Amino acid sequence: MNTELGELIKKIRMEKSLSQRELARRIDIDNAAISRIEKGLIKKPSSEILFRIYQELGINFVTLLKLAKYSDKELWELAGIGNRVYNQLEFMDDIDEELTRKITTLRNGDVIIDVVKVLNAYKSGIIDEKQTIRLIVACNPIDVDNQIIYLSEKGDVIIDNPFSH
Repeated sequence: MNTELGELIKKIRMEKSLSQRELARRIDIDNAAISRIEKGLIKKPSSEILFRIYQELGINFVTLLKLAKYSDKELWELAGIGNRVYNQLEFMDDIDEELTRKITTLRNGDVIIDVVKVLNAYKSGIIDEKQTIRLIVACNPIDVDNQIIYLSEKGDVIIDNPFSH
């Protein structure tokens, strides 16, 4: 049983006045899974679930991974990938940790800046036009077969490359 991880999640969840059901809804998992994590019945939750918990509750991602007993190698890989993204965002003085949590996602083991989340933050008035443009550039799109692909948790955003011949 992994009670230390579960106790931390429960403590922070309760400090934020969230029920298990509400947390589960916000991070898009079954509320029984939250209950089992908090009781220590899930020994090693997936890094994707832990990342969503980090995003919603603000608990340090590496702390969650350590409490979930991820190996040093796994920690290095996951934290290293995340650090590349966070180092990019660090140069943007107007992007704080809370906003970083809102615009990043874990996809196939990689922390990415999610273009859909960036655009939603702009539409919601959380970020301005200048920040939006800088973040979209930082999304590191992939150019494949004259199309530009932006990765997103909800599905890739694909546009025709306007600069292809």
